Amino acid sequence: MNLIFSDFGMFNHNPTVLGTQPVLNAQVITPHIVVMKNAAARAHGMTFGTVWSIYDLFTGRREFADKVLKVSDLTLPGGYTRETPHRYVNVAGEKITIGIRDGEAVSDVQYFNKDNQLTQKEIYDDGGFLMSRETPFAPDTIKAEMLDTAGQPIFELLKVGRWGAISQVTYVPDNLIFENESKFLRWAFEQLVARKSATDKFFVASNQLRDAIRESWYKPQGVILLMLEPFVKSLDILFDHYETVVFNDEFNLNNAINTYGERSESQFVWNNFIPTDLIHRNFTADNRQIYINLGAGSQLLNYEKIADVIKEIFDYQPELRIILQVNGRRSRDAMVAHINWRGKEQLEKVEFYANPNPSFIKRKIAESMLYIDLMENDMVSHNIALALSAQIPILSLKENEPAKTYVSDETGKVVAFNQLAMVAKEAVANLGFYSRLADNLEAKQQFLSTQKTAERWRTILK
Repeated sequence: MNLIFSDFGMFNHNPTVLGTQPVLNAQVITPHIVVMKNAAARAHGMTFGTVWSIYDLFTGRREFADKVLKVSDLTLPGGYTRETPHRYVNVAGEKITIGIRDGEAVSDVQYFNKDNQLTQKEIYDDGGFLMSRETPFAPDTIKAEMLDTAGQPIFELLKVGRWGAISQVTYVPDNLIFENESKFLRWAFEQLVARKSATDKFFVASNQLRDAIRESWYKPQGVILLMLEPFVKSLDILFDHYETVVFNDEFNLNNAINTYGERSESQFVWNNFIPTDLIHRNFTADNRQIYINLGAGSQLLNYEKIADVIKEIFDYQPELRIILQVNGRRSRDAMVAHINWRGKEQLEKVEFYANPNPSFIKRKIAESMLYIDLMENDMVSHNIALALSAQIPILSLKENEPAKTYVSDETGKVVAFNQLAMVAKEAVANLGFYSRLADNLEAKQQFLSTQKTAERWRTILK
């Protein structure tokens, strides 16, 4: 087996985590992970013999033919009258609303009682498959079921607030084991990564991927880089076990080819993809906003120094607003205290969001004139990919080596932390510069078409 992926994001339109999952003496090493969509993986011709889908194994999903599920394809309960194209109502005042993605594909069906309280939500993946069902169980508590092809539950979870825990397992293959430390998993299973041990048993383990998981679309639209580690010689033994090894940059690729190319049957490639789905820019000269992502980096960076940077930007451009994405409530509270100490009037211009959902991030980045990424040095933030798609200029730290693959003079600037405030001030002072920069990027994006990206991956995964 060469590539393993699990698509347990069934409560977030079923994104797919795809990655090389090398195993040596039952110790898991994960040098590279990328994200693809469930339907995209099948559309790219990845057969079950080459790529294992744990989700498909549980549900029988691999036998289900992908299609665009339209409203007209749904079988709704009798007695309901269409009130709008996507809403139905009966004489008792009960309602059914239908969520749509990509203009016509059904994403979910929600049922409401006469008091307008949600009683059930059915969620479909990007290939028209009914993958999960959610039912309110108690105040702030939801029962969620992962379904098989017959609509029967396989996993049952209880979600309390933003967290979920496995409460019942209806079906588990003989060779699947749940690790004890994975009893409490983050909601939506986005962190679940299946891995194969030396004893040929499958394990499901918790992995911190939630902030980087991409939304899913029906049509394949390319892939994005999610997580990287530098190439090191200790990984060379893995090459004999995997057909394809994906490197974070061309330097590491050439290093591996020159050192091990003749001794390995693995195919060496490097992932230089930029997401090709363009996001419309919404910022204007009258609505100036900067998006700053502390992310996991908020655990490493000095809150006081970050607050100093924000104050310096505000002192230079008082009319600005800042969207601050932090990694949890503790990070938010720490930043609030430091910014408030420097001036309450500045605190009123900052919007704090702890682990917001991908749709919200996408919208806020598209409204911003500048994106500043403060992620830790071994991560490429999913937000960088969104900013590239929206053609929003990016400031990233020099300490973040993987980000240098994506952030250049054409897309923004890589700076040292002590230069961050100065460069940010220069950036917001000239909105016209960024309009020209975005226009240049648009021409570049047209070259990186969806078709070319798909062709590249078909070549890699042959």
